[in-house]
Amino acid sequence: MNFPKGLSIFFIVAFLLFTPAGSLAQTYQEMDAETAAAEQRLWGSELLDPIGEKVAAEFDAGNYEKAVEEANKFLAYAPEAYGGTQLNRGRAHFALYTSTGDSKHFAKARADFLYAIQNKPENVRNRLLLGDLYFAAKLGLEADREYSKALAMDPASLPALRGKAAAAYYARDMQGCVNAIKGVMAHPEYKKDNDAWYHLRLGQCYASLGDKANAKQNFEKAVAMQPAWKASWVYLAFAKDGYTCKPAGRKSPEKPFDRYVHDLRAYQCPGGGAISLFTVEKEDPNLRDDSLFHETEFKRVVNQVGYPESLTYGNAQWFYNDAIFWLESARRRGKAIEMKARNEFLEVLNHALNIQDGVSRDRNAPDYSILARYERAKLLLGHPDKQIQLLAWKEQRILSNIPNSEYAGKSFANNGADVKTRIIRGRVYSEVKNNERAAVAEYDAAIGILRSNYGGTNTADAPIMAELYWRKGDALTELGEVDKAAVAYADSLQINPINPDATAGLERLRLSPQVSANRAAANKVYEIEMAARINEIAAQANKAYSTFQASTGSGRTLKQKCDATFTFSGTIGDLRSRLLSIGSNIQRGTKLREHYDNTLQSIDRTQAQLKVGLQAC
Repeated sequence: MNFPKGLSIFFIVAFLLFTPAGSLAQTYQEMDAETAAAEQRLWGSELLDPIGEKVAAEFDAGNYEKAVEEANKFLAYAPEAYGGTQLNRGRAHFALYTSTGDSKHFAKARADFLYAIQNKPENVRNRLLLGDLYFAAKLGLEADREYSKALAMDPASLPALRGKAAAAYYARDMQGCVNAIKGVMAHPEYKKDNDAWYHLRLGQCYASLGDKANAKQNFEKAVAMQPAWKASWVYLAFAKDGYTCKPAGRKSPEKPFDRYVHDLRAYQCPGGGAISLFTVEKEDPNLRDDSLFHETEFKRVVNQVGYPESLTYGNAQWFYNDAIFWLESARRRGKAIEMKARNEFLEVLNHALNIQDGVSRDRNAPDYSILARYERAKLLLGHPDKQIQLLAWKEQRILSNIPNSEYAGKSFANNGADVKTRIIRGRVYSEVKNNERAAVAEYDAAIGILRSNYGGTNTADAPIMAELYWRKGDALTELGEVDKAAVAYADSLQINPINPDATAGLERLRLSPQVSANRAAANKVYEIEMAARINEIAAQANKAYSTFQASTGSGRTLKQKCDATFTFSGTIGDLRSRLLSIGSNIQRGTKLREHYDNTLQSIDRTQAQLKVGLQAC
């Protein structure tokens, strides 16, 4: 399918002689000072204290989603903040994870707790919260690791001893399990609650250590306190030497209890044995938790995976991609992003940029902490509060301090900190300070760097280059330099024909007083605008055709081909309607009309071919 290539229209002349002088750019130092003052207001007790109190109140009331929402009213704009509000947000995510099982809440709670640890490594409570989160996720090894670290800081911590007592068995730290339970029972604050459970677990750990005498004694104490446990699979299996290593064979016994003993013995072997799941335990509701812990441990051993002690580059990638997915989904809907959603996106991006290992050692890998900071700045600039918008200046300042060695040789899509810095500066000057002259200077600097350092209009760089030109066009329109603005918009559309921002900019330019009062100038801008709309329709048709071809290739069923044809036919019909809506305003006998007619004819030919193809469906 050959739709006409874009019609290049570069016949705009300097039809206006008057150009406003424009204001001088504020110095970077002046902008730094203004940003610092805005940030100080954000941290002021008049704003922060009521938010902190509201977060705590919502958390205590069990309104965990509301607690997260309230916390983000501050933390979304202060990513470096840690302390009570940040911990309460993490605890709220923890509570939501335990009630819903949604892994996103686990990831966010873990990020909050690890960031608190990063900033206050000596705080025992932070370690306990992380240990409790891991334990709730049935991650025995990781939970035991955090409880052990908490005990190293405070050997007398009863919560740490209790945690260690619960987790050590699943981490295969049997001696640690014995020591922790003894520590709990000897603790001055121990109230002898749930003695039966402690004795049962102590029996398991002694048995696994090969101490049959102490195992038998503690099992007997457990069933004396809880007689019903005498019929439990745990008690019966250990009474049947279920703690003795016996590698699992190819076949498992058929009876559920016998399979449980078989699997348990394999579990006692070094490395966890050859089995991958404790499926039979799930048949007994009293053993479901044990089953999930064992299953997680087997997966960890077999797949050599687990959760490291700190957030990694992979976590930064996950947070960034998650935020971008939801951001793009929201933008495709074409509606303004609600404040709650905006703050949620910022929360996820903030987690990505706070990860110390967010920059890969691989020179070809994306720098997710840098990319996240840029997206964060763009979200800040979309906020209705000018003081919040001004915080974007701080983000560019951080990016501008990144050593050149960290992005030299990288593709723009993987870093581009030097270009992104100037884009943010330009947008702050334009959108916050109304200083369009300074904005144009920043956009021109970014265009120069993009051309010299990143090869100009490479496929991956084209969208950002097109954005720089239409933003420059917007700024020039505000300055009254309409001739230069028209060229900037046209440049943007040459790079990226599917470019509604540039087309909308041309419409604003045409309606501006400087152009609308000059009929010849208005007609010229209108022709560029109409050419842009035609080019966009043609480009979208070509894009839809490429998708159609990929969906109807060899190996596709007739139904798949028919579905793809119906979809493509609907798209072409919509594009034809859009094209017809502008046709009546295009003068006949002009090059623009010729471009319009050629595009319409190409679409009509495509529709005719599709009608033939649909007859087979």
